[in-house]
Amino acid sequence: MGWVGRPRRHDTEAMLDAARSIALERGARAVTVDAIAALSGASVGSLYNRFGSRDKILTAAWQRALERFQEPFLDQLRRDDLNEAALGAARWIMEFARNQPDDARLLAAFRPADVLTDPNAPAARRLASGNAAIRDALRRLAERTGGDDRARELLSLAIIDIAGGAIRRRLLNRAPISAAFEADVLAAVGAVLDRIALS
Repeated sequence: MGWVGRPRRHDTEAMLDAARSIALERGARAVTVDAIAALSGASVGSLYNRFGSRDKILTAAWQRALERFQEPFLDQLRRDDLNEAALGAARWIMEFARNQPDDARLLAAFRPADVLTDPNAPAARRLASGNAAIRDALRRLAERTGGDDRARELLSLAIIDIAGGAIRRRLLNRAPISAAFEADVLAAVGAVLDRIALS
């Protein structure tokens, strides 16, 4: 009897997919419980039962996208070799964008502040910890290579600004991520990595 009205896992995924789709097509303000219910086929009651509010649904969709991206990205940054780590992280950004374009577009289009109304909520702290984990991984990678603050800045430039920025523009413009584009991005990342090796 306790399970009556509780959404099944696939129903939860459908709810999050619906919130993501609405946000991407019409903006975060258009994400309402009624709109999610209509698109996902879930009842308004089940949405409130599972998440508690519209904000929590949108935050959960964003958090799901971040988690799908982040751990493989951090795994690349943890590789011992600087070039393999940086190029692997850059490749993962492009692979994620190709294989999970809706999640990638959600991360590219919205910041945590766009999906959270309470910056002190537990979800806000989880989202903030995601960026902190990436900063820490970049710092540790620079330290392992004997690099200083300049090395960390160059790593961030190569991975976050060049690879991440290029993919973000592609995603927001709905442009394809071709093999030629990927090769150009990786060449640019490699050129910055060469500067670290020379320093």
